[in-house]
Amino acid sequence: MGAYSKQSLRGVKKKTPAFYFRILLLIFAGVIMAGFCGLLAWGFYQVNKLPVLVDVSEKPSTSIEPYVLSESQTEILRQYGNPHSFSILFYTVTDAGNTSIGVRDETWTYYDLRKTFQFINGELSEETAFTPEIINATRNSYNPQNFSDAMDLSDVISANDLKQYLEIPLEDELVPNSRLYYANRLTFALQNGRLRYVESLPLEVREQ
Repeated sequence: MGAYSKQSLRGVKKKTPAFYFRILLLIFAGVIMAGFCGLLAWGFYQVNKLPVLVDVSEKPSTSIEPYVLSESQTEILRQYGNPHSFSILFYTVTDAGNTSIGVRDETWTYYDLRKTFQFINGELSEETAFTPEIINATRNSYNPQNFSDAMDLSDVISANDLKQYLEIPLEDELVPNSRLYYANRLTFALQNGRLRYVESLPLEVREQ
């Protein structure tokens, strides 16, 4: 039995230190390559998260019609003119019958009146007095009816004749599939390509 074992082992080559060294080199090269690929992926992800300044060279076309103001909104515009600033938030709620209802939540601010008017789907829901931190505010060129929840980025650009804007992708952990935009005296946000928030700012404001 011992003779048989010796004879069987004669054809087996011993693994030299050089052999194990080559194996370690291959493993090390694989780790380096995996790390390099991971670094490239991370870099691509970070680049896509950087702010981008965009110049609009040509006004895009749009098929979205302006939002139709309610009687309450039309009356306030008739009395006081365009608001110095406004914000619009679009969201959905579910009623008792489990039906999703779209909500247009607007706040119009008049610094000279020291009042804000809040509208829910066009109906006046609240009128609030406030002490403004700014005076001599002049109205901007944006109108609330130029924004609707059916709009995408090109619609917003076209309806408001934007010439330049800054685009900032938001972290998915905070707001999934969303981007924030800054234009001249205007901030707006899109989620899944649709408008979800708008805020306009007054022009030539001065602090008290």
